[in-house]
Amino acid sequence: MTGFLYSVREAFDGFKRARLSNAITIFTIAFLLFVISVFVIVFFNTERLVNLLHAEYDIQAFISNTLSQDEVQDLKSNVESFQTVESVQYISKQQAAAEFQKEFGDDFLDLLDENPLPRSFVVKLKKEHKNVETVKEVAANLDALAGIDEALHSVSGIDVLLKVSRVSRTVLLLLGIVVFFGSLFVISNTIRLIIMARRTIIETMELVGATRRFIRRPYLIEGMIQGLCGGAISAGLIYLIVAFIQHQWRNTLFFPLEYLLAVAGAGILLGYLGSLMAVKRFL
Repeated sequence: MTGFLYSVREAFDGFKRARLSNAITIFTIAFLLFVISVFVIVFFNTERLVNLLHAEYDIQAFISNTLSQDEVQDLKSNVESFQTVESVQYISKQQAAAEFQKEFGDDFLDLLDENPLPRSFVVKLKKEHKNVETVKEVAANLDALAGIDEALHSVSGIDVLLKVSRVSRTVLLLLGIVVFFGSLFVISNTIRLIIMARRTIIETMELVGATRRFIRRPYLIEGMIQGLCGGAISAGLIYLIVAFIQHQWRNTLFFPLEYLLAVAGAGILLGYLGSLMAVKRFL
């Protein structure tokens, strides 16, 4: 325990002796973690929005009033046989009226002699076929069926989100690699400079019988402190920006607070690995 406390004191003393290089390292780590965090937030919110809008791939096909209930059932079976279709939900005139009333809060049936809303099918596509081209193709096929008055769909904007999601995933991977190796290099270089500056003290410790593990430990702790400080600064900036966005536009941004701990933890891990590289090479 005494040896560990000595290592902690030495790590903080190292901070005092190399303030400038430590400050540069900390802010470099903070900047790198902040940049990748922004892309992580963009990526997960894009993915979330795409999942929420997956219903936009559904097609609503309005059924002709001339069809009997048996003919409607036959038509439903026909649509269900489409290779790209996962399910077909029948919406009766009564269900359509109930949905209208729920959405707009008006009981329009009291003002009319009959229900003017048409029967319809809600056609859901299989997951692997949820794209703009397939939606348009299936809608055209539905329009061509006898008994279908019109097939409507709304796929505008989803393809753009999907492209953003794919691009952000690629950028996130590349940034992750840059942040990982960039942080390791910066931390390792800082620890290397500190080791070089203390070479005489290290040699004296070796002469009096200090173990390699004992000598290395303060530098490992110092690297972890650098990473923690960088991660904490990055997490603080992210929290302030997200809090501002959520205050201005409520419920527009998905951001679990646990992610802030993950950023700080990533900083500690990068600090440990960077300092480990330096001590294994120079001690």
